[in-house]
Amino acid sequence: MPFSFFKIAVPASGLGMVGTAGLLNFYLKDQAVVEGKYRFRDIFSPALLGPSEDALWNSKLSKLKASSVHGVNEKLSKAKSYADQNNGKSLLQDACNSIYGMEFFGKDSDEYKNFKDFCSRNNKDKLPSDKFIGDDDGSLSKQAKDIFGSSGSFSNSFKEEVKDKITDNNATQDHKNAIKDWCSKYGDEPYMQDWISTDFDIYCRKKD
Repeated sequence: MPFSFFKIAVPASGLGMVGTAGLLNFYLKDQAVVEGKYRFRDIFSPALLGPSEDALWNSKLSKLKASSVHGVNEKLSKAKSYADQNNGKSLLQDACNSIYGMEFFGKDSDEYKNFKDFCSRNNKDKLPSDKFIGDDDGSLSKQAKDIFGSSGSFSNSFKEEVKDKITDNNATQDHKNAIKDWCSKYGDEPYMQDWISTDFDIYCRKKD
């Protein structure tokens, strides 16, 4: 499938400053989909797992063993079938490295679904394990009040799904549900160092 960036005008004077990598990150803002020609490792580089991140690999292997592989992926299926943790992790790393080298053809592809579920660092992974806001009512109330009082910039999705719904400082159940639902929705999305990841890190974190 041929690759094409979205048709957005960029001033010629800015190209030298931004560069190819900067342009790619610009067009990927808010996780816009880029299709074809670029490989997973090119597009999702912040989400790739390093070989020494044992805790994350173990977590992804546990998820793989409790889930189903999307489509046909012999390497992932082999990793899933191994009872030995170390061998299974090594096979999973090999399977993920193969996916990292594949071309990306959209979020509906089995390759992307396998990448997202078993081979990527997601937004929730970036938080300490005990800091995800979840159903913590006190934290949700504090975050709702902080969001109402904030005049900063937000990702489009956070603004539409959360910020615009918090219309007063009362931290109502609807306000808290908006935060909880958004955090649940984006927790499993690959970490992209974008506005969504920033909003997640700030507003999906428990408050002391």
